[in-house]
Amino acid sequence: MNYSKIFIRGVDWVGTLVLATPVYRTVRENFPESKITVCVRPWSMNLLETCPYIDEILVYNPSNIFDRIKFLKKIKKEKYDIAILLSGNFESALLCFLAGIKKRIGYPYDHRGFLLTDVVPEIQDKYCVSHLLNIVETLGLKIKNRTPEIWLTEEDKKFADDFFEKNNLKNSDLIVGIGFGVRGEESRMWPLQNFAELINLLYEKDGAKIILFGSKYDEKYLFNMKNFIKVPFINLVGQTTLRQFASVVKRCSVYVTNDTGGMHIASVSGAKVVALFGPTSFLRWGPFGDNCVIINKKIDCSPCEFKKMKNCKDNICMKNIKVEEVYQKIFEVIPKNV
Repeated sequence: MNYSKIFIRGVDWVGTLVLATPVYRTVRENFPESKITVCVRPWSMNLLETCPYIDEILVYNPSNIFDRIKFLKKIKKEKYDIAILLSGNFESALLCFLAGIKKRIGYPYDHRGFLLTDVVPEIQDKYCVSHLLNIVETLGLKIKNRTPEIWLTEEDKKFADDFFEKNNLKNSDLIVGIGFGVRGEESRMWPLQNFAELINLLYEKDGAKIILFGSKYDEKYLFNMKNFIKVPFINLVGQTTLRQFASVVKRCSVYVTNDTGGMHIASVSGAKVVALFGPTSFLRWGPFGDNCVIINKKIDCSPCEFKKMKNCKDNICMKNIKVEEVYQKIFEVIPKNV
């Protein structure tokens, strides 16, 4: 088995991309001389720019049929030997089929099995890292390490140093990062008023210094949450790249977050994490590592499928998580009076 040119269609969501990093490492270890090209959406590119296991990143973000045709011609010209499809959508398989890549391996999601030469049997209720690695295991590749990675530059680390100095933050402070937003189904979100109550409690009772994290998309949630916050906080919402976020959050005492991509970045970066789970399965999508605590209520309808999640009118699975419970879990992850 020898593939000189390998095309990997990466996953589209940031958190899953982090959990997919052992795949890139495994492919490189098994094919040290091959050219490895990874295709991702633009919002996750920042994390892969520093990946030492790949040779080329292709950004896929077509806005019309002409963009798709142009991209198709580009990958067809390369004559890749194999396409490893981590992305589960129909379009990713169709693209590789039309590009004439002879070997196409992946899960048969989205009714795309007929476009694949090697269909990997679907596996339910398996942790995402193992689920993705199962694709390359099917190829017979040897897996030495299943640990996800993030690669920060000296410039990323300097961003954190400058941020801490500018805001007079010390390592001896109790610094609590808050990830209050979500991208996608809002049923995964803990009520904004609850986050605000937690922030108020941490400041008034423990003198915590609060940092709010999020993307530009989360600014709309921050606008609503500000009405309930009665204490000082530092706002980093929409002001960092993904790697800059990782460089700052890993230096927080703890990071409290919904089930989001930021949760995975934080846990893999080495931060202590308190993760709030409701509609999604923490067994499948939970944070990686030993420094994490998961809060999840046993509700009859949870975990639920993505289609059901989108139509959820009352996310009682998240509303049932109490502020005091989250507060207590924070001090299970870190010692009191850090």
